[in-house]
This record gives sequence, C-alpha cells and structure tokens, in this order.
Amino acid sequence: MAGSGQDINPTLLSDSGRRADCLPAFRVLLDRAARPSGPRALGRLLVVVAAALAAAATAAEATPATTRLQSPRSSEIARAGTITDATLSPAGAARVARSASWGGVYTTPSGEMVKVYASNTYPQDPAVGQRWANFLATLVHGSELATITAYLAPLNEVQSLCGAQALACYSPRDSMLVAPGDDPYADTSSEAVLTHEYGHHVANNRKNPPWSAEDWGAKRWASYMQICAKTRAGAYFPGAETLPNYTVNPGEGWAEAYRVLNQ
Repeated sequence: MAGSGQDINPTLLSDSGRRADCLPAFRVLLDRAARPSGPRALGRLLVVVAAALAAAATAAEATPATTRLQSPRSSEIARAGTITDATLSPAGAARVARSASWGGVYTTPSGEMVKVYASNTYPQDPAVGQRWANFLATLVHGSELATITAYLAPLNEVQSLCGAQALACYSPRDSMLVAPGDDPYADTSSEAVLTHEYGHHVANNRKNPPWSAEDWGAKRWASYMQICAKTRAGAYFPGAETLPNYTVNPGEGWAEAYRVLNQ
C-alpha cells in the first residue's frame, strides 16, 4: 500500500556527542600522571592517554542509544514522504499477539476506548501510550475506533512483521495495524504513517457495494474519483500489492487522502 511523495533518505546518526562525555575522565587521568620531565615520563603519559582513549571507545560501542516511544503531535501528520505499507498476514497478526509489549485499553478524553500496545523495545511509559490513544481519537473517525488494535514498534521490528520495504501494515481481518512509534525517516513522521494506516481501517469499516471499500475506497470518494471508469480504462488497479500497479491502487489513494484530510 503506497502514498505519494519524494524518495526518502534514511536519517544519518552521529556519534559526535559521545566524545564530550569522555573529557572529564581524560582530565582525571592526566592529573594523576606526573608532568613530563623527560622522555620516559612523556612515554608514560602517552600510554595513559592511549589507554583512556581505548577505554572510552569501547564504552561508547557497548552503550547503544535507547529508542523511545515518542509523544505524538497532530502537526506532524503533514510530514510525509512516500508511505509504503502492506497487508498484515494472519501469521503476522499472531506474532503481534505473542510479542512482548506493554499498553492496553486507554480511555480518551472523549470517553472512547482505544487499544494501543507498544513493543518492549521501548521503555515502558503509560503516559505516552495514553497520548497515542488520544491522538487516534483526534483523527476523523466513527464507531470503528473501538475495534482497532494499534501496535507501535521500531522500524526494524515493523519490517520484520510487515515486509522489508514496508513502513506499516494493516490486517482487515483482525482490525490490527502495525506502525512505527518513532519517526522512520527524516522526512516521514510516525504520526503520518499511523494516520495513513488508520485510513485503511476506516475504509475497511465502510461500504462500497459490490466492491470492497478497502480496495476501492469508500463509496462517495470512489464515485467522485471515478474509480470504476478509470479501473476499466486500465488506469487504476484495486487491491494491487506489487509494483508497478501498487502505486495506482485506489485503496492506497483513499488512505493517503484520509491522511491529508487530518493534516
């Protein structure tokens, strides 16, 4: 399932910030070393500095940054590159159900009940889980909100469940979506991906007889966009999950239109 936008480049991470943390330790070691008064003393000092540098490098490598579930902001829905997603398979949904996670059913300020779970990769923070439930409740929705189960995880876990190229996935059968809980790319926010994916859930709970609204879009939208006529003309391919037809799947067009509606 795909949207429109420019190609995305992964965010480049930098280790430069770690070096400043090591400077106090270097100063302690230098203070303990005798001031160089000759070749031997200078040699001892160089050995001390080299050992400190090696220890600092080892410590930096052994202490990876902790990925945290970020707090959602509605203003971030507009930051969307190409959103490529997939259908969550029954086996994938079963894996999600077995995954180590935290969260549960949250009550939003509007009094609605929303199911949000987060991967145990993220440190537990019920307050942030509540904010994601509240975020979902701010999207344009109907009674289908009560039936969604949202699972938030880092991108590598999302792709292990959804597919190597997918930023998210949705199961029409299980009313379950899997999406990143932190920004997958520099120009694509987790809020944009989740909103697009929730658009599939909205479509799955709408009617477009005799077709599936999940594949063709909701009835009035599909009529306005002339999906039937353009499908007969070979311009659109409802339900397509592989390239190149995937990019002209009206079900994806609907989900992206839903995201833009909520910007």
